[in-house]
Amino acid sequence: MFVFATQHGELTGYYHSFDFGPAFNGVSFGRHRTSDGREEFVAQRHSTLGAANAGPQVGPVVVSQIMYQPPASAGTNNTTDEFIALRNVSAQPVSLFDPAHPTNTWRLRGAVELDLPPHVSLTAGETLVCVSFNPELDLGALARFRTRYNLPPTWRVLGPWRGHLDNAGDEVRLLQPDTPQAPPATDPGYVPYVLVERVAYRGGHPWPREARGSGLALTRHDLFAFANDPAHWVAASPNPDLPDADRDGLPDPWERSHGLRPDTADGDHGPAGDPDGDGASNLQEYLSGTRPRDAGDHLRLSGVASAPDLVVLTFTAQPGIAYTLLSRDTLSADTWVSRAAFTPVTVPTLQTFQEPLPPTARLYQLRVP
Repeated sequence: MFVFATQHGELTGYYHSFDFGPAFNGVSFGRHRTSDGREEFVAQRHSTLGAANAGPQVGPVVVSQIMYQPPASAGTNNTTDEFIALRNVSAQPVSLFDPAHPTNTWRLRGAVELDLPPHVSLTAGETLVCVSFNPELDLGALARFRTRYNLPPTWRVLGPWRGHLDNAGDEVRLLQPDTPQAPPATDPGYVPYVLVERVAYRGGHPWPREARGSGLALTRHDLFAFANDPAHWVAASPNPDLPDADRDGLPDPWERSHGLRPDTADGDHGPAGDPDGDGASNLQEYLSGTRPRDAGDHLRLSGVASAPDLVVLTFTAQPGIAYTLLSRDTLSADTWVSRAAFTPVTVPTLQTFQEPLPPTARLYQLRVP
């Protein structure tokens, strides 16, 4: 906002401005106020000259999830497991390229940069996951990624992108190519890219803090609401196809199977609850694959010194979960060092790690996912 005044301080007027990029022909822009009081000037569902704004255009493809801070790996920032999920919320297939110019494809910009390959389309309701690694060349990374997040086999994974998602906050933009400019335009061949969605998330209030390093993803609970509004996002399971009525990050089927109410996030039924009193919250039990109403079933690392020169550590691995064992030699150490990685098993399995007895005290940590 710019305010004008005389040299004596008398107000004479003001104006309010926005800046915006290319738009498709026939699309109007209008002011939209978000739940946290910000004003945005965005494409509208349809033109309403002389009447109230119709509201922001949403879809047909939306940003449905952002995993911007996966749990740390060996004590360092884990960018490998970051992802952005796109979903077709329409009832029709959507081509993520210009059919008349297939090399002009949709793209991600902002914190990360990714140009989608030609000829990629999304069927009605389909989800596409964008990642930092190349899933076609690094099949091991792809397998670990799918296992870590229990992704449905129908979800495609594309990458690699350039850059990474900042844990403190960043911007994700989804752009769609318009028709290339043709003569007699002054810039023939230029391809305008139209903003489809923008999400400027933050790692703290008013955005859900629970998405920071917990294993939960920033998840859009209303796929038809304006994207850049924290009121429309929660921290939830990285697989959003699992219903979560109370938006507490615990999928409804898991809660029902363990005698928890899926319609409330309070008390013993919420993510912070501990109905069996074993010191592990419901969210920790869910991420660990253990039972929240069985005090004897929780993730525990047990260790003994065997003979005079060996340390043996054991824990029970639950099906479908990857574990990482880390260590550090002092409480004041800044980082944990990865000692071993345990791939997912199909049945509960006692896992063992052993190493020579260190010359000084050593701290161990078992991390999931």
